[in-house]
Amino acid sequence: MSKPKVLVVGPYGDSSEVATMFVKYGWTLAKANEEPDVVCFTGGADVNPRLYNEEEHHTAYIDEERDQIEQKVFEKYEQYPKVGICRGGQFLNVMSGGEMWQNVNRHGVYGTHSMVDLITGETIEATSTHHQMMIPHKTDGETVAIAFEATSFEAEHPNKGRAKPAHDTEVVWYRSTNSLCFQPHPEYNYAPEELAIYFFGLIETFWNLKGITK
Repeated sequence: MSKPKVLVVGPYGDSSEVATMFVKYGWTLAKANEEPDVVCFTGGADVNPRLYNEEEHHTAYIDEERDQIEQKVFEKYEQYPKVGICRGGQFLNVMSGGEMWQNVNRHGVYGTHSMVDLITGETIEATSTHHQMMIPHKTDGETVAIAFEATSFEAEHPNKGRAKPAHDTEVVWYRSTNSLCFQPHPEYNYAPEELAIYFFGLIETFWNLKGITK
């Protein structure tokens, strides 16, 4: 049985942790001349709000060069299965037509909180290290998992008429772009193992790709 291959996209530090996690769970890293089974975008700086037609909120921290590079990767692998972790999930959400709350509270800490899977009703303990929050596309984005942590949701253009959401969006699936947007960090060394198991379980559910060591 051959191991599925993942192409990990992102800066070295974050990407190495993600790569290590994939290998631990039975995957192999795609080489430059190999076709990946999944392309994984990793965490880091905020996604440029101009990609969803907003100006920067005063709390934004962006990396325009990275946005440009990853847009090209997204276009190159447009038809491939794609998964994003934290910033990577937010990037895939935006590239799939979604938007962002540019600043939310009670998430930018190195801790965990409960997250509910809407498909199974299962509760998973998730990491929480971000200050932005995905807003799925109204018709294309399927919300897969939610939380109930944030009480403040800020955008640069409040005149868009956005109402305060009833929940925090944590995981979104886009069939239209073959993208799984996963906001927590399953690769962190303090993350509960159940989070990584849930992460790989979703990959198996959506694409029938499974490692062989777990």
